[in-house]
Amino acid sequence: MKKCRQRIGYQRIRLEEWAAGKTINEEVGELFQIIGEFGDTVRTRLKKAKKLKLPEREDVGQALTPEEERIILEQAKLSASPHIYTARTIALNTGLRDAEIRHLTWSQVDLFKQMLTVGKSKTAEGAGRTIPLNSELLRVLVTHQSWYEEAIGRAKPNLYVFPKGPRRHYDPT
Repeated sequence: MKKCRQRIGYQRIRLEEWAAGKTINEEVGELFQIIGEFGDTVRTRLKKAKKLKLPEREDVGQALTPEEERIILEQAKLSASPHIYTARTIALNTGLRDAEIRHLTWSQVDLFKQMLTVGKSKTAEGAGRTIPLNSELLRVLVTHQSWYEEAIGRAKPNLYVFPKGPRRHYDPT
């Protein structure tokens, strides 16, 4: 029975890490397969106790209204960070994931061709896809590049668009 408690603890930990119920259920199922016969025993006990699977979301996300987008961008402009407004504009205009935005390098942003190329992505299909820059996003990226070159230096291809570090002590590598 100790293994059952550990398994439930695993679910709790993963939920605290914001993992989805479906993801956790798949991970636990894989672990049961690896464990073999003992995993079958534990799985049976958990199934009887109705603790085998976490609920999975079935709802569909809801698009932001134009008013909600406006509020998000207004608040982003008020941020002390010079990155928030640009990052939110990228997110709203491209649909890129958080990690895809954070790991964006200048080699992936082609202001002349008005294209953005996705680097490492959650899925193999997502990596390398190109996204055209609309006029709003192009304007914001040009402004961000100007800030970058004034505050940090030349926007070299291997450097991150959003360097880390405290204000005025950025590390673009």
